[in-house]
Amino acid sequence: MARDLRQGLPVSAQDLAAVVPRHVAIAVASFSVALAIGVAILYFGWVLPTIALVCLVVIGLLILLAALRRNWARWTLVLVTLVSLVFNWLGGMLPFQLTYGGIISVGTALQVVLELVGCWLLFTAPARAWYRRSV
Repeated sequence: MARDLRQGLPVSAQDLAAVVPRHVAIAVASFSVALAIGVAILYFGWVLPTIALVCLVVIGLLILLAALRRNWARWTLVLVTLVSLVFNWLGGMLPFQLTYGGIISVGTALQVVLELVGCWLLFTAPARAWYRRSV
């Protein structure tokens, strides 16, 4: 059982599910799976353990904070994701990975789709309303 960070009160998964809008929960899940895929590709595919660890910590923290209703983390997560996609496309890395073949191509395609879905879901009307309300 988790604890409420502000009050130290126990919080169950059912309590959190009742409070967090479905769009936000799905966005957090989408970003989490995309992060796992991205870290696996960096670590196992390109053998870049340091970059994989930095991505895991930074993006993982942004996902966690966005799930905890930190609006700045939601904006930062989406901006980092979109800027990363644009620069990786323009730099040739994204097209390279998508045409590399095998599990790297499939993983990259799935990662991009999950990230775009997560970005969209964090800015739907229910998500915007949830982030607007004071805690």
